[in-house]
Amino acid sequence: MKTVGGQKQLTEIEEENLVNVLVAVSDYGSPMTKLDLKMLVFNYLEKNSRSHIFNGKMPGNTWVENFLNRHSSKLSVRTTQNIKKVRAEKGLLEMQNFFDNLQATLKDIPPSNILNYDETNLSDNPSNLKCIFRRGIKYPERILNSSKSCVSIMFTVSAAGDCLPTYVVYKATNLYSEWVDGGPDGTRYNCTKSGWFDSACFEDYFRTIILKWAKNLSGPKVIIGDNFLVT
Repeated sequence: MKTVGGQKQLTEIEEENLVNVLVAVSDYGSPMTKLDLKMLVFNYLEKNSRSHIFNGKMPGNTWVENFLNRHSSKLSVRTTQNIKKVRAEKGLLEMQNFFDNLQATLKDIPPSNILNYDETNLSDNPSNLKCIFRRGIKYPERILNSSKSCVSIMFTVSAAGDCLPTYVVYKATNLYSEWVDGGPDGTRYNCTKSGWFDSACFEDYFRTIILKWAKNLSGPKVIIGDNFLVT
């Protein structure tokens, strides 16, 4: 008799163990894709001399979809967002302390004198990867030790809504004139071997963008940025 969700090739205990593995790895920030699931099942069957079940090949898409349907109460396929490990480790208490300190720091500072900078990266490691997660997970994230590389862009905006010139860092040893043609007015360009800001780039950014802005304003200023680590 055919079971709901398609004919099973694994036992109920094996499928339940497989579900537990998928849930565990997703909870630890390393969710599996459908291809990962196929490879896991193939390696398991091969190790146990049962690779004939799928004619010596990996399970097909139909089996994967049927498996996920059978266990839809525990599993779901979601689009991931890549985050770095150090960001994933931040807790609620640390966030609350940050905002408490921020509120005290910004007291009596006008919005025009509050500046926020943030580095973003044009990535060769796309985040819109679909992975298998525990059903009902709120934030389907994938923790990577390194992600987002190649080109870094620093955006700087005041609390009053004024945008300062952007600062672009290419992954290269030389900065070519073609790379700066047609860019936004006032944009400053640089390059590093990694495509990330290093200490020299950040110092140049601070001197040419931040200090230039600060000199035109009176009173105290507040500069807000992430935990910027440069080498």
